Amino acid sequence: MIVLSIFFSINEHQLKLERFDLMAGSKDGERSALVFNVDTLSQLKPLIPDVHSISLYSMAWGKTKFEYKSQFYEFTQNAYVDLNYFKVNPIKLTRGSLFTEKDEALNLPVLLITDNAATILFADENPIGQTLNVIDNENTLEGQPILYTIVGTFADALSSPSASLAQQVYVYLPYWRLGPKQETDVLAVLTKKGKSVEAREQILQAIKQLYPNLARELSNELGEDPFYIKTINEDNSSAMRVALIIFGFFSAVACLVSSMGIASTMLVSILERNRAISIKRSLGATKKNIPLEILVEVFLLSLIGALAGLVLATFIMPIFTQYISSLLFNSIQLRWQPQAAFTVLLITVALSTFVSIFPALRAGQVQPIEGLKNV
Repeated sequence: MIVLSIFFSINEHQLKLERFDLMAGSKDGERSALVFNVDTLSQLKPLIPDVHSISLYSMAWGKTKFEYKSQFYEFTQNAYVDLNYFKVNPIKLTRGSLFTEKDEALNLPVLLITDNAATILFADENPIGQTLNVIDNENTLEGQPILYTIVGTFADALSSPSASLAQQVYVYLPYWRLGPKQETDVLAVLTKKGKSVEAREQILQAIKQLYPNLARELSNELGEDPFYIKTINEDNSSAMRVALIIFGFFSAVACLVSSMGIASTMLVSILERNRAISIKRSLGATKKNIPLEILVEVFLLSLIGALAGLVLATFIMPIFTQYISSLLFNSIQLRWQPQAAFTVLLITVALSTFVSIFPALRAGQVQPIEGLKNV
C-alpha cells in the first residue's frame, strides 16, 4: 500500500503542477543557442494554452562583480529575470518588494539579493534602498559599473529542504536592463495543473514552428534536437525513482513469499479436510462443486485480509510520511491514495485466488470412499 501510494503521489505531483526549463543547444551543455527574447514570448503565448507562465532568464556563474564601499564581492550564481519569473519560480520575499511593472517601464536598475548576501554586504544595516555598483563584463559596455538599487531580499534557496543546489541564486537582476533584443538559451516554464504532458508537447512544437530554419540548422550542426526539456530537481526525481524501485522489489518478494505460503497452507488444509470433503462427495457434491467452494472461501478470506491490511496502512501512512518520506521524498507530500487502495485490494484478492486454484482442483479429486475408510 505504501509503495503504491509513493508511486501515485509522484505521478500526481508531476502531472498537477510542473516547473521545467526549455533549453536551446546541446544536451550535454557544451553548446548553447541564444535564440529566445521578448518577441519570442509574445509569439509563443497563443500557441501554448496549457502553460500557466513562461519567463526569460539568463544565468551568470561568477561573472558579475558587486562593489560596495570600494570593496568587490562575487557571488556564485546570479540571474537576469523578467517579471514573470517569480510566477514560475516563487521565492520567499523577506523584505521589500519584487520587481514591478513600473520598474520595467522606467528601465530602472534594481535588484534582489538573498538574506545571506545582505548580511555579507551590510551586516546589520537595512539593505532596502542601498546601492551597489554592478560590473558585468558580458552585459555592460567594456565592463563599466552601473549603480543598482536593492528593492528586496529573499530567503536563501538552500534553507528549503526541497531546493537543489542548482536553484541557489544569490542576486536577481532585471532582464530588461539587457535590452529588448537580448537573447538567452533558457525559458522557465510553469504548466497548468494536470497539463504537464500537453504543455511539454505544445511548447516544443511551437518553438520548432517559430524557428524552423534555425531548428534545422542547429540539428545538422549538433547532430541532435536543439530544443529539449530540462526538469528541475532532476536529482530528487532520480532519488525517488531509485527508492521506488527498492521498495517495489521488497514488495514483489513479499508477494512471492506470501503466494507460496498461501498455496502451502491451502494444500495442508485440503489434506486435513479430506474426510469432510469425501462426506460432501458422498452426499452428492460434484468434482466442480468442491473447487468452487474452496475458491469462494479463499476469495472471502483474502478480501477480509486485504481490508484489514488497508486499515492498518491507514494508521502507518502518517508515521511513514513524517519520519521516512521527509528523508527520501522531500519534494513529494505522500498521502492516502484511493487508486493505490483499490490496486492493493485487487492484487491481494486476485493473487490469493490464483495460487489457490491448484489446491482447490486437488480437493476436487478426493474420492468419497477415502473419508469413509475410518468411519
